[in-house]
Amino acid sequence: MMERLPTKVTKRQVARYSLLLFEPAGYLQPFTMRGKMLLRELWSREIKWVEILNEDLLKTWNNWINELKVLMNLKIPRPYIGGTIIRTELIGFGDASEICYAATVYIRATLKDGSIETRFAAAIQTQVKDNQDKDH
Repeated sequence: MMERLPTKVTKRQVARYSLLLFEPAGYLQPFTMRGKMLLRELWSREIKWVEILNEDLLKTWNNWINELKVLMNLKIPRPYIGGTIIRTELIGFGDASEICYAATVYIRATLKDGSIETRFAAAIQTQVKDNQDKDH
């Protein structure tokens, strides 16, 4: 994906690249949400599909794409917890702002040796509907 990045970025390309990452467990939600937020900003500014992004939007795009290089090296272990588990708990967190909300679930396990391990299990996020949408 990195080799084929456009040199002149349009709304069409932002839409295309922001939808390329599908990761249902939610590990990448903080990253994918920023791509969706950029696309939303393009819509709110009424940028045309083939219009080249201006300097401030291009800076946001470049920052977002540069993070992709870090994600390419991300490794997620398959097992949630190692060892003999004697007790498990699911712990959920949620948060919201004016532009998006999110929820995350962690697994907390007490192991036979008395140690406690906590691991990310899943996350979900979505954008808050734009106020302009209420009139349509």
